Amino acid sequence: GLLGILKSGSGYVPLDPIYPAERIAYMLEDSNTKILVSEPELASALPTKNIQLLDIADSGSSQINPSIEFNAEQLAYLIYTSGSTGLPKGVQIEHRAVTNFLHSMAKTPGIVPTDRLLAVTTLCFDISVLELFLPLAQGATVVIASQEQAADGFALKALLETGDISIMQATPASWRMLLDAGWNGSANLKVLVGGEALERDLATQ
Repeated sequence: GLLGILKSGSGYVPLDPIYPAERIAYMLEDSNTKILVSEPELASALPTKNIQLLDIADSGSSQINPSIEFNAEQLAYLIYTSGSTGLPKGVQIEHRAVTNFLHSMAKTPGIVPTDRLLAVTTLCFDISVLELFLPLAQGATVVIASQEQAADGFALKALLETGDISIMQATPASWRMLLDAGWNGSANLKVLVGGEALERDLATQ
């Protein structure tokens, strides 16, 4: 869905259905959203006045790339801050910033077409851009963990061990959760850590 939005020349605004309805309503209005891509059972609980609803299950697919020209300054996505100090603020990220980031990460720490990256981050955190688009941009594979799997150390451990995963990015809390579930690491796994401070004892483990 996100790849389709970007290929159309549009920008996306990630929404999490677990957010309070007031926050979602504010984000939809503040961002001047015109189309909501969702599943009907989720969209029915959202304020969709003056917004066209697109059911992702009925949207179909195509092997043809759209012949749309757009420039590097166009919006790729608009992501909102937590709003912990007031109303959430929308941060606009242009295509050139995303492209620069992905090219940089492809070089260091690096990714190759044979890699399999396990994506564990909700779309509402912008590190999901790395998890979803870096593998695709380099011909590698993205394996998407469900929300339930990402929150369960044992399920995540099973995914790492059975999914032939070679790269995973997560917060220190997620890595600690994995270790607490009995994960012993892997010499074939490239570990990326971000989002909060990494304590030395965890780094050593």
